[in-house]
Amino acid sequence: VGVVYGKAQESLFRDARAACGAIVGMLSHFSLANGVHVRLRRDLGEDNYSFLTKNDILADDGSPVTFLVAAAIISIQGMKDTLQALGPGGELDQRGMGHLTANVLVNNEGDRECLLYCARGTAFNGEMRIQGLGTDASKYSAKMSKDASGNCIVQLLYNGSTDYPIETKSYKVRKSEPAPAFSPPGYKRSINESRGASPKKRDREE
Repeated sequence: VGVVYGKAQESLFRDARAACGAIVGMLSHFSLANGVHVRLRRDLGEDNYSFLTKNDILADDGSPVTFLVAAAIISIQGMKDTLQALGPGGELDQRGMGHLTANVLVNNEGDRECLLYCARGTAFNGEMRIQGLGTDASKYSAKMSKDASGNCIVQLLYNGSTDYPIETKSYKVRKSEPAPAFSPPGYKRSINESRGASPKKRDREE
């Protein structure tokens, strides 16, 4: 068996159960009444939605990876949206740094659950950097292989390659103002405090 969608089996001694099939459902039978479908389609993008509902993406051994590609794109778009909020959106000031990754969880039997790494991004000091798979479904392909135990491993390719250039984008850093000093109600600052003298120095002066 190559890639199975919509089912997970955590143990050899347990039956397979239904896994989160929202992306499968969104591509197979989209419903405007389903808020999850609407959100996933928005994150996927209309061009990708149209492409993936009309075309099958197959790995080199013929395994279908269409839904996996959709999951990767949605994960990457979520990372980009969050990174946009952290940097250009002003969530971080000049002291902050954000580092994010986009991954897809791969369910395997037993304790072999793993993450399919898709992309990473950083926002710091007025620059966003993103490296990894892209968000154009038509540029995806995949390779299937087996590990030493005979388990299937899938590798997604973008433009037929795993060599991903770093994308950079500049943004204006939000400058934060220092927090005002807190003084309890009715508290009066002494002359020495106004001049910035330390408590120990004030004690010696007194």
